[in-house]
Order: sequence, then structure tokens, then C-alpha cells
Amino acid sequence: TTLPLGKVQAADLARADLVVVGSWTEGLVVTRVHPAKAAVKWLERLPRMAGKPAAVFCTYAVAPKGTVTEMKAMLEAKGATVLATAAFGGHGEPTNIPVPDVHNFAKAIAEAVRSLSYA
Repeated sequence: TTLPLGKVQAADLARADLVVVGSWTEGLVVTRVHPAKAAVKWLERLPRMAGKPAAVFCTYAVAPKGTVTEMKAMLEAKGATVLATAAFGGHGEPTNIPVPDVHNFAKAIAEAVRSLSYA
């Protein structure tokens, strides 16, 4: 099931075989680059995830800098096992993000989880 961050409830996380979290990259092109504020707030409110398999991705216009690393660290601090990360660039415009690439990333991670007997 795919849900926007604002709609995800603790019960949804508990039922999930895999949690894939994505965020737009915010910042001033080359400084103060980080995950979107809404994503950070959501990650901070997560319950303990006790080894739950997870993956993280971000989208960006210019450069992702440490966006993925920051999100990965936040998930790991909650106990998730982050299996993969990715950054998808939009070449200057958020409307240029290759959506099929994001979907393929999530699908590949889900297949990896099944093959590792996590699911």
C-alpha cells in the first residue's frame, strides 16, 4: 500500500512488511540541504520499528547532499533496518523527477525483502 506520510498511522507501520520513505530535498542549492521539514517531523514521531525492513529515497533538483543519510540515520535510530537508499535528480525542476525510477526502486526493495525472508 502506498500512502502519503500524513496519512500513515502506527497500525499501518505495524502491518507493513517493508517501509519505504521518500522526501523532496529542501535547502539553498548548496547549503542547508536536508529532507523536507514535513518528512523530518514525521520521522521524529515514528514509533520504535524493531528491525522493520526499510528503504529511503529522496528527490532533488540540484544536489541531494546528506538528505538520504539524514533520513537513514533517523530510521535506524527508531530501530529500522535500512536495506537500501537512493537519490533521484530532476535536473533543476521537480516536475522532471523520473517517477518510474522511484517505483522501480520500491519494487526492487520489496522483492529483495521477500527473497531475504523478511516478509
